[in-house]
Amino acid sequence: MRLQLKKAFSLLEILVVIVIIGILLTIGMGLNWNNLEKLKVKAVQEEITTFFDKIFLQVNASNYQNGLAYTEIELILQTGENQIWYTYQLENSDFLTWSFVGDFELMELMAEAETLQKAKVKYKPFTPACELLAWEKFIDQLIFSVYPRGRKKACFKLEKKYCKLQSVPCK
Repeated sequence: MRLQLKKAFSLLEILVVIVIIGILLTIGMGLNWNNLEKLKVKAVQEEITTFFDKIFLQVNASNYQNGLAYTEIELILQTGENQIWYTYQLENSDFLTWSFVGDFELMELMAEAETLQKAKVKYKPFTPACELLAWEKFIDQLIFSVYPRGRKKACFKLEKKYCKLQSVPCK
């Protein structure tokens, strides 16, 4: 009678294969980190653009929020924040305040080659224009950038004559 020995992988061989697979995955992920950063930027661009589009479309279609008439929507952008505060000024002098919180940090605010800490955007119902204010001074254009929890940033521009948010290339 013959004894048959079954061949199997040793523990050492299995560990070597696991280490090689780990190295290959690490190299593969390293090549894709750039793609992940681009996806983060694109997601934040979509998130912020959608928020501003919602506000822009609302003021051009109606002057009611939750059944209450409003006369103005004011947005406050402030560097170092991960949220944008917005307030509905109601016709009866009351106001409703909310914040749009995102997975980003507002890093730079620029107006006419001047760096700002805080800026306001005021929308009036039924008009595509808006008021842009920096330190209570009217400005024509506002450029801001956000970092979506990564190294790359997303940049945006608002102009007072047609106050619809635009994504712009970062400088």
